[in-house]
Amino acid sequence: MSATFTLLGFNFQFSEELIEIIKEEVNVREVVLGKKFKSPVLDTEITVELKLEGQAREIIRLVQEMRKEAGYDIDNRIQISYDGALEVFERFRDMIAKETLAENIEPQNQKLEELKVFDLEKEFNLDGEKLKLRIRRLK
Repeated sequence: MSATFTLLGFNFQFSEELIEIIKEEVNVREVVLGKKFKSPVLDTEITVELKLEGQAREIIRLVQEMRKEAGYDIDNRIQISYDGALEVFERFRDMIAKETLAENIEPQNQKLEELKVFDLEKEFNLDGEKLKLRIRRLK
């Protein structure tokens, strides 16, 4: 989950590139450099927003694995249908769409499912909740 990581007591400068690497490796949103405290501080509070963002990132990872399994090219645009994790999709739809190249993301559509228009369908466990994802490549 994302949090803030504070590095203290250093007498040298970190480049923006290094800070970005630290953020990615430690999985935090923000790195704060300073000399005010005697020891490093790691804020590990997981808010609802952070939990949902973590779930969105997990959904992105799952969709990317599905894209690979379906044999899509890296630049293929897709459609995603889902059942479950409604709040995650409501709050992070744009981020999920951008990261997965999804032109549209919609909740389960029985008519489309009956027509078997999806290339791949999988069921996952997302923090104890059932999540069903379906993808199809757009022409």
